[in-house]
Amino acid sequence: MMSKNFLRNELVKLGVFIISLAIVHYLLLQFYLPALYMEVGPWQIYAFFVPLTIIGTVYIVSRFQKDHKSVANSFMIYTVVKILGALVLLGVLLFYIKVPSRPFVYQFLAIFFPFLFVETRLFVRMLSYSPSKFEKN
Repeated sequence: MMSKNFLRNELVKLGVFIISLAIVHYLLLQFYLPALYMEVGPWQIYAFFVPLTIIGTVYIVSRFQKDHKSVANSFMIYTVVKILGALVLLGVLLFYIKVPSRPFVYQFLAIFFPFLFVETRLFVRMLSYSPSKFEKN
């Protein structure tokens, strides 16, 4: 059984990462990027990624608690769902909404890849640990 502290620690790290990324993003929007980038509603990007990332992380960690060999399959399923969700969101924006969508797409991809990197790092760490490391009660 995996330690409950592991999930809590990883969610805290994820929260710190999300807050840091949002602060850097909004500072860039405020001081360096043109005003057009702020008009496309960057909060929508976080409304997409934050719940999806938290739900995906909890799902994968809970599956890992039951079966230590399920991380790779769970992560692949989660990644496919995340990519399909991103394609649907960007597809609707590009094909049905008639506002300038290029700034939104740039910001979306600039946030997508750091999220993917942090999630992959978490799940690789889970794979690298033996079950006995998590059994500290």
